[in-house]
Amino acid sequence: MADIKRTTNYGKLVNTSSGLVLSFMSTPTGWAETKSANYSSVSILGRAEPILVYENSGARTFTLNLLFWIADTEDTLGQDTEKNLKRRVNIIRSMVHPNYAGGFQPPDKYSLFFGQLWDGVPVVITDYTIAVQEELYNQENMPVIISVTLNLTEQADNDDDLSRYGDKAFVIQNGIGRGGGIK
Repeated sequence: MADIKRTTNYGKLVNTSSGLVLSFMSTPTGWAETKSANYSSVSILGRAEPILVYENSGARTFTLNLLFWIADTEDTLGQDTEKNLKRRVNIIRSMVHPNYAGGFQPPDKYSLFFGQLWDGVPVVITDYTIAVQEELYNQENMPVIISVTLNLTEQADNDDDLSRYGDKAFVIQNGIGRGGGIK
């Protein structure tokens, strides 16, 4: 079994619509944050190689590996009871499903909290993997240890106020958004 580090600053994902919280009581067994810059290649007549011109950058993506296990007693060192483990698995499964209540709505957005570096990052869950960590099952044929990998993408609110960049910050030129300066 992976080395589990206990922390007093638990991480959590909070559903921004319902307030439902998925907490992880131990340090993730794996964590990665990725962000990339996008460049266009511009060829110049007489130049041997093109130059790269910065266009924009993509959203940050996160990969979060978690480990959940069933304890013999309730909440021993952050471990789960069978009921809590099943609830966590069902919450994770629901994170990528649309909401059909009152018509079709895309899957909910979440806020990611973990330590001081990720304090309420708005994310959507793009996919998950649930795997049995070891072939250990209890009497009810429930896995005792499961690992979960969540892939998340940072997602700003659709109503994000762009006016803070000034009136001429975003001018459309040839169908492409170009920054016109920040006031």
